[in-house]
Amino acid sequence: MNSELHNINIVRIYFSYGQQAKGQSFWQRLWNNNLGQLLLKRAKEMNINEAAIFVAKAGYLHNDNISFNSSEIPSNKNLVCLELIDTPKI
Repeated sequence: MNSELHNINIVRIYFSYGQQAKGQSFWQRLWNNNLGQLLLKRAKEMNINEAAIFVAKAGYLHNDNISFNSSEIPSNKNLVCLELIDTPKI
């Protein structure tokens, strides 16, 4: 194991499960309008070292009521986290 410390940046973006991306063409809205998938693809295009999407078991956004994920298909009030990990680009 390497004992050298590495300088990494971690960014977490939270949004609602199934949230749609805005500003897309008609065909993009029709076939590929998932914000999580769009952000994940953009991260890959930007050569971000690591990216992962996590669906929360429970949480809330915008000071709303707590939403629990207790089924295979989460409620659209459930939150999702996109985590981006990379080293600083200097």
